[in-house]
Amino acid sequence: RVGVTRTDGGAAGDIDVLAIDAVQKRVLAVEVKWPVEALTLREASKIEADVRRGGGQLNRLRAALSSGEAHLPRDVDAATSGMVWSWFVATPAQLARTGYDDIFPTSLRHMLAITPVRTLKDLESRLLRRPQLGRDYEIGQITYERMGLSVCLDTIIALIDQHEFFN
Repeated sequence: RVGVTRTDGGAAGDIDVLAIDAVQKRVLAVEVKWPVEALTLREASKIEADVRRGGGQLNRLRAALSSGEAHLPRDVDAATSGMVWSWFVATPAQLARTGYDDIFPTSLRHMLAITPVRTLKDLESRLLRRPQLGRDYEIGQITYERMGLSVCLDTIIALIDQHEFFN
């Protein structure tokens, strides 16, 4: 977690994950949201809203950094000077459908499924390539049985083979 400070010394916010590739001069900034796992469509829409809010937070932070109203710690600012930044909002497991302008949604589960990668640019390219039904995942069913009742819910089953992700 990297704190961002306003010019008056107050906290402007933070970046939950900041990955830096000094060789390719790229930075990946991630806001992590921890919503309750969605089991219904209504719950999924709440996660979509969380991702949009996270995107708005990152967008405001990015604007403050860009305008000079806020700054990164000196060592981080020096390390990332002149680099290309990419911005993401991640949830633990669910991929949201929409992001916020050029701040893209992803999930930590998806990030783990598509790694290892050689460079940060490779990771970014894989994150921007949205999973497709039938190629990367399928819809299955999970059944919960409690007190003599059975509840069947659709669930996502990952088919991603990390070594064949781009084939």
